[in-house]
Amino acid sequence: MKLFSLLVLLCSFAQLNVSAAPPEFAHPGISHTRASVDFVKNKIASGDEPWASAFKSVQGSAYANLNWQPQQRAHIERGPSNNPNCGCSEFSDDASAAYHHALMWSLTGKEAHAKKTAEILNAWSETLRTISNHDARLLVGMEGYEYCNAAELLKYSWTGWSKADQKQFEKMLRNVFYPIIEDFYPTANGNWDASMMQTMLAMGVYLDDQTMFDRGVDYYLNGNGNGAVRNYFKPSGQCQETGRDQAHTQMGLDFLACTCEIAWNQGLDLYGAYDNRLLKGFEYTAKYNLGFDVPYESYRSFEGRYHYKSISSESRGRLRPMYEKVLNHYGNRKGLQAEFTGLAALQLREASVARLQSLARESDSRSRRTRGRRSRRNRSSALGTLMFCAQATGNSESNEAESNKAESNEAEKPLVICFGDSITNRGYYKTLKKLLDVETVNAGVGGNSTAKGLRRISTDVLEKNPDAVVVLFGTNDLRVDAEKVYVPLKKYKANLETIITRCQEKNAIVVLCTLPPINQEIYFTRHERESYDAHGGLAKLITSYRDAAREVAEAKKVALVDLNVLLAKEPEWLSKDGVHPSKTGTELIAKHIAAALGLLLAKHPGTDIPDSQVATPRKKKQGNSHIQGKEVVK
Repeated sequence: MKLFSLLVLLCSFAQLNVSAAPPEFAHPGISHTRASVDFVKNKIASGDEPWASAFKSVQGSAYANLNWQPQQRAHIERGPSNNPNCGCSEFSDDASAAYHHALMWSLTGKEAHAKKTAEILNAWSETLRTISNHDARLLVGMEGYEYCNAAELLKYSWTGWSKADQKQFEKMLRNVFYPIIEDFYPTANGNWDASMMQTMLAMGVYLDDQTMFDRGVDYYLNGNGNGAVRNYFKPSGQCQETGRDQAHTQMGLDFLACTCEIAWNQGLDLYGAYDNRLLKGFEYTAKYNLGFDVPYESYRSFEGRYHYKSISSESRGRLRPMYEKVLNHYGNRKGLQAEFTGLAALQLREASVARLQSLARESDSRSRRTRGRRSRRNRSSALGTLMFCAQATGNSESNEAESNKAESNEAEKPLVICFGDSITNRGYYKTLKKLLDVETVNAGVGGNSTAKGLRRISTDVLEKNPDAVVVLFGTNDLRVDAEKVYVPLKKYKANLETIITRCQEKNAIVVLCTLPPINQEIYFTRHERESYDAHGGLAKLITSYRDAAREVAEAKKVALVDLNVLLAKEPEWLSKDGVHPSKTGTELIAKHIAAALGLLLAKHPGTDIPDSQVATPRKKKQGNSHIQGKEVVK
């Protein structure tokens, strides 16, 4: 019977173009791998944003406080809508604390955090005997994921957690958690099944239990219930709970994304199932919660238990901190367009930084533990940014193969670093790569000014020995409404000059871009107009920073791409947020940059660019090399 089930599952994978997981589990390998943790540690060490600010926020959380004391119970009872609540809040808080301390141990190496993680896990595994009442399945689904993540990180990085304690924790997973979620809850709203899937896969990995892992995967792909991916989403991306409210819809999406990330770290791509159905759900939901209209069809759930006839605006605009890992996978790993998911992630990052600044000014009259409980959702936004932003790791076998293929195919091509803020990060580098047949690297970080760019230029640009660097900053530099972001005009010019000088010292071509236009009407729905009026108005600031870039380009004798002028002639370049490029805009930016950079790379006849500004191919073979059929000057 088991062999037959396995064959059915493998057939499902084949039909969906999904590869089966490897026979042995990779550890640590639930939501975080060694490579992903090392990536974050390096970002924190170099002070790069948004990781540095996110780390401060997570570090300052009550859940990461070493004074935290577990509040274990032998019997937990959670009724409908968490009423009655007998030990549920304590169970949830301790799950978050264990996870935070495990991450702090992994990122800082401070053993006190490892000991605190073990203390919390041991307290519950030694004490807990039952979880009961109507919402028991939901509670285990939501919080079991964090308990397993904490245990996975601890088990594979710290020798102080005894084998006996590990066995006790395994016993809790098998004897208490798993029987509750084993059969899911098909007729409940989909976030229930989704929560149980994430915990089932997490337990399967931790316990090295392939049968348990496969059970969760099979339900995700083929389940009858509302949480299975085919049932939770319509092809448009509309979700089963979209007509219920936006809070529960985002919960379901979050849990499904966690399920996919666990599978990805084990070599199985659930993200791509049913034509990237998860991405469609995220884009649809993010778009609606960012204030845009979306289509809606009346939706009847599995077995007709729920019938949502119209879209719900309840909790609309309250973004759940869940967008980073999905943006990272589809946008960063796969290079797919995830416009609204990206906007939601950026909005959450900005809000998290604002809260961090506010807390720094806040009185200490309230206890840290009380503040932590009240802001759990906000804190987890920073945690998501910290651990999932710009992560190219995961599914290591697939990534290594792609990397080797890319290195083989592109060994002869010039390397172009695209250095800037979120305008760059939106993806013009992908189109530029195709237009010029070069190797490109994204060094664009949302929210960056020239000042922040200079702090990371060594690791993100210079250490890669680029043949050319495209520099695009300014939209954040002129942020006079944000004291810690704003870079005054003279300093902006000086920073640009320093950036160019340092790149030229590496014998790299430099192309400097002016900041693009901004739609003021939309911009001032999110920013304080008075701050800009005190500086002469936004239009004047844009002109000043554009002219400053022009002057720097002339003084440093580098090519200039005046996006401020060029894009003003192309109204469709701008997305609905008034600042960032649309898909069309991203392509236009790439085309304008390619027009300038292509001349420099190929030394087009008739140009007066000095030889010092012409790149040669990387890793040249004997004989002539070509870009788009034009000989590269050596």
